[in-house]
Amino acid sequence: MPARGGASERRPGAKVPEITAWFWVAKVFTTGMGETTSDFMVHHIGPAVALGLGGRGGP
Repeated sequence: MPARGGASERRPGAKVPEITAWFWVAKVFTTGMGETTSDFMVHHIGPAVALGLGGRGGP
């Protein structure tokens, strides 16, 4: 596949997304929703339960 606009060549099956404006929009929304959900769960159902529901625990 030819390179676009001086960017390096993309290989099929690469797992790294192309960094575009849509990438950042999706990243901001998903990160924001994750933080909001986490805060809601910790404050409304308790930290221990929230950690269990989140599937992670740790120090």
